[in-house]
Amino acid sequence: MSAPRLIWHLIRYNPWVYSLDLALWVSIILMELTYGAIVKRFFDFISGETTVNLGIGGIALMVIGAALFHFALQIAGINADVHQRVSISTLLKRNLLQNILDHPGARALAAPAGEALSTFRDDVQELENAVNWFIDFVGEILFGAIALTVMIRISPRITLLTALPLAVVLLISQFANRRLKQYRQESRQATEKVTGSLGEILSAVQAIQVAGAEPHILHHFKGLNRRRQTTAVRDSVLRQLVESFLANSGALAMGLTLLMSASAMRSGDFTVGEFALFVAYLELLGVYTTFMGVHLAQWRQSTVSFSRLQELLEAIEPDTPPLKAVEHRPIYYRHDAPPAEPPQLSEQERLRHLQVRGLSYAYPDSAQAVLHDISLELERGSFTVITGRIGAGKSTLLKVMLGLLTKSAGEIYWNDELVADPANFFVPPRSAYIPQLPRLFSASLRENLLLGLDEATVDLEAAVAQAVLEQDLAAMPAGYETL
Repeated sequence: MSAPRLIWHLIRYNPWVYSLDLALWVSIILMELTYGAIVKRFFDFISGETTVNLGIGGIALMVIGAALFHFALQIAGINADVHQRVSISTLLKRNLLQNILDHPGARALAAPAGEALSTFRDDVQELENAVNWFIDFVGEILFGAIALTVMIRISPRITLLTALPLAVVLLISQFANRRLKQYRQESRQATEKVTGSLGEILSAVQAIQVAGAEPHILHHFKGLNRRRQTTAVRDSVLRQLVESFLANSGALAMGLTLLMSASAMRSGDFTVGEFALFVAYLELLGVYTTFMGVHLAQWRQSTVSFSRLQELLEAIEPDTPPLKAVEHRPIYYRHDAPPAEPPQLSEQERLRHLQVRGLSYAYPDSAQAVLHDISLELERGSFTVITGRIGAGKSTLLKVMLGLLTKSAGEIYWNDELVADPANFFVPPRSAYIPQLPRLFSASLRENLLLGLDEATVDLEAAVAQAVLEQDLAAMPAGYETL
């Protein structure tokens, strides 16, 4: 997807907030034109080259009034900017997480957790910046158009000759941005490998120690970090070189202004106030030319970040639509989300008889089936144990029955009715699953048990009793509030 289409789709998510943010920050940038006009008025007053005599007091009031108005705009702009940024980043993270949760749990995250976290953090921020900086880009374009129009009306010759270096430098920077996009992509990939490898190492510390593989693991990890260092330095050096090149264009334009305005001022065609205005506007044009180059580079980088988001989604579901990551959905960042509804089952829906017929499963990267033609029956109140050697597929069978893995063949019946979607059907209160490796959120025991449910709508004590957790709970120092 192209950067303009991506940005436009994200802008449309919250158009009123974005329009307000755009209006405020464009006004803030255009306020810089006012200061140039005030500087011109001041120097023309001192040199006696103005017919309108506002006096020092009048000019001082203009400066104070403009500064106060500028400050008020910035306060409002910052508030609108925060809301706009948070809405964009929250939407992207929500869509990524929703897509992961919508797929079978045991295969929902195709990439290593470290790589996924890098995408959630870094790539989402890149896209957030790209959308936000489009506002600055619009303001910079308008500022440049108005400033150049004013300068051309004063002296077309000086304006064109001093603005030419800015245009040339901006064009040169665009050629460098192609290489910058390549370097950024390589840097992101190297960072992904480091974070992904670190997550795998930390989750397998005991296995590494038992195998005595610490030196080999450290050597491998150091190699990944050296690669990351090389790509990050190369990306940073080129980016700073482009920014420095753009920044120096302003100094070049300033020097040309000094050279060309000297003769014009001697002949009386160029006043001191006009020279001051040129200096003020050229300085800002140099700064904004630098920013425009940075913004254009940022948009190129945003396509890399979006492609990484898309790769994460396609690793889970190959046919994921391109706009899945930016799909418009409700988010709750300014008020609380509606409370989660506790699951309810009628008496007719409660388990009486569970039947599995011809259940089979093979891992996607394996031609040999782990499970083949498994059939069993469970009656309400009965106790069933599945036994077998290590690696026989006991846990896999449970995951396939619960829909955490997608079955290759077979049928599951609940009370003699076919279960079409096990992943969404076998959830509490119909069933519960305790994995071999427990995973808890960094929150209190109460929050881990409720998982967003309102405590007033559920029987927490009964759940603890049913899970035979009373003795463990009594031994915990803070009870339900134990972290």
